[in-house]
Amino acid sequence: MATPPQSRQLTADEFDELPEPEDGSKLELDEGVVVVARPAPESEDAMVTFEHGRLQRRISSALGAFADGHRIGDVTVEAHFRFSPGAGEPEVVRGPDVAFVRAENLPDASRLKRGSVPVVPDLAVEVVSPSDRAEDIERKTRQYLAGGAARVWVVYPTDDTVVVFRDDGGGHRYSPADTLTSEDAGFAIPGFALPLSELFA
Repeated sequence: MATPPQSRQLTADEFDELPEPEDGSKLELDEGVVVVARPAPESEDAMVTFEHGRLQRRISSALGAFADGHRIGDVTVEAHFRFSPGAGEPEVVRGPDVAFVRAENLPDASRLKRGSVPVVPDLAVEVVSPSDRAEDIERKTRQYLAGGAARVWVVYPTDDTVVVFRDDGGGHRYSPADTLTSEDAGFAIPGFALPLSELFA
């Protein structure tokens, strides 16, 4: 994850005021430091594949259908969330590939229309791209959980697996023979099912 030149740490408010990169890259704020979360589309390092987009859509559709059907919250794709990974720590601004926020945790509707949302997602999903470094994915996962996320999914298209991390410190790797459930998503209502055989089909 590249770090653009920067003279000082930024607040989340200052990050929100930055212009969109003209080259189409995706920026995030890592405890006050602006980082390139996704290189520019024409970069050889970008490598956002068709498979990445397909997995992102399938996950968001499955989660969204369940959340909407039970009115338990909202699912979004690549929205920016601001939160602190610990008391006194600088804020981070992250844009997970897919995220779920419980209805009771959503801020006022007017706040959803500008800048990063001041809440940690209850479920953050990161689909790993070829350009992603393992240490960056691990850092994001730690930040989500330290900030208050109930679950983090790390999706690995290369071997058709999903690792589910929980707020109690546990984690489990699921194979194509497994099914992700409400417990894996952190849903209070049972009944959600996402067979990995269908996700990676």
